Amino acid sequence: MFRYLLLFSFVVLLGGCQNDGDDSSQVKGAGSGKVISGDRLALVIGNGSYKNVPSLDNPVYDAQDMAKVLKGLGFDVIFKSNLNLRGMIAAAQNFGKRLADSKAIGLFYYSGHGVQSNKSNFLLPIDFSMKSEADVEFEAFNLKRVLAQMDQAKNDLNMLILDSCRDNPFQSKGLVAKKGLAEIRAAKDTLIAYATAPDSPSYGDSKQRNSFYTHYLLDALGVHADLSVLDMLTIVTDKVSKKTKGEQVPWQSASLTGKFCFGNCEQGNSSQVSQKIDALQDEQKRQTESLSNQLASLQAQLNNSNQSAEQISNLQKQLVDANQALKQLKAELADLKKPVKKSVFSDQLKDGSFGPEMVRIPAGSFRMGDIQGGGDGDEKPVHRVSVNKFAMGKYELTNAEFVTFLNAVKRRGNDNEPWFETKAEDSDSHITGSVGNFKVETSYDDHPIIEVSWYGATAYAKWLSDQTGETYRLPTEAEWEYAARAGTETKYWWGNDIGKNKANCNSSCGDNFNNTSPVGSFNANKFGLYDTSGNVWEWTC
Repeated sequence: MFRYLLLFSFVVLLGGCQNDGDDSSQVKGAGSGKVISGDRLALVIGNGSYKNVPSLDNPVYDAQDMAKVLKGLGFDVIFKSNLNLRGMIAAAQNFGKRLADSKAIGLFYYSGHGVQSNKSNFLLPIDFSMKSEADVEFEAFNLKRVLAQMDQAKNDLNMLILDSCRDNPFQSKGLVAKKGLAEIRAAKDTLIAYATAPDSPSYGDSKQRNSFYTHYLLDALGVHADLSVLDMLTIVTDKVSKKTKGEQVPWQSASLTGKFCFGNCEQGNSSQVSQKIDALQDEQKRQTESLSNQLASLQAQLNNSNQSAEQISNLQKQLVDANQALKQLKAELADLKKPVKKSVFSDQLKDGSFGPEMVRIPAGSFRMGDIQGGGDGDEKPVHRVSVNKFAMGKYELTNAEFVTFLNAVKRRGNDNEPWFETKAEDSDSHITGSVGNFKVETSYDDHPIIEVSWYGATAYAKWLSDQTGETYRLPTEAEWEYAARAGTETKYWWGNDIGKNKANCNSSCGDNFNNTSPVGSFNANKFGLYDTSGNVWEWTC
């Protein structure tokens, strides 16, 4: 049985963004239970190193991370970055040819600058330049090129995910009449997902590895891949809208005749699985009745003195075969009904929302302590420790998550077991407000909570246990070190040298953050956990 653990930090930063905003999606049906499946092919492009327009920090990272996740979800991925116009055209043509040959499910993902002109959408190559809007048609990549390639493939499903629409200098200079991208009505069995609504710019650079939209999209692909793509994108829309206080509201246009999941729709108890279970149950009932009739017939024949020994033997063999067939049918039905455990998951809270994302950690043994030498005496001697399987928080606990808890319990601890290490008036935790109306300072909602005491961390775990019906607690020291090392014996999980931009640190390591960083700003370790080195300390039990 899994025991659910959570990373806690006693250092903090802030965030708010409670404005729900509007979901301006235009969606037509998701079919009548048909699940769309088959081979998968994706073209992923990230353009950031622009020569004649402002460069962008996120797109190449966005595309790299999206390509990695899509590969893990079974896509054959064509990854490209920082393409000129000729390169974008060639990539689209190659993608279209491979899509037509394979009849695979198609996905086009783009992160970078984009503009609209005369109701058409254009993605900007890195060599783009313009003196008037008339230049756009010749210097930029028309999105219709990709749509045409997908249309000619005659496959079952195509998806476009566009993380562009960043504000740019063209509209302010009067060179482009409208902001953002123009609305596109999706063709049959096509889904078009925008990072923000038509005619609107996105929030801008997120100041972390990924844009806001791609950050939450990557999270959803990890946690909610077994939902239909439309349901999954609804979760992304909600999170981005709240994060940007309604300034950026993702948008979708879809006309689907079937249901598609990036993961396994059957794990989400789809109608297809329900139909299969019903069919197997009917077959089980039929075979049970048949077996009962066979037993009665066998008994009658065995009582008939005219039956030869050979005939009786044959009847007995038929009975064994029938029993075996029924056993196999029961086993297949039981397997189908078993819940499949995902490596990343979130438990549902009583209000219908979800708790922190959790990563399943396999059982194993490791050498615990000061393997590299030169550390604290408390870390010696190095010794081998074995741990059972468990689950741990994917990220450090954020301000937003802890504020949800504070407002739910309507208190802030007490004097005997204070939940914070300093009084509210002296705190740098960025959490403000009064009982039942706690808030996080703007832009710090996805930073790790700081100044939380061991009592506060323990109280949060107890609250999660009550909310979910599962057992949450702080990890033991051995469990924490095992998860943080993720099978390595080096000083850091990535090696012995701190390197550049590997983690948030208080020395010169190129992390670009003066204080704490938003959770997930750097790469995860091999277990899929973030910030096991750097950012803030964590509590153990």
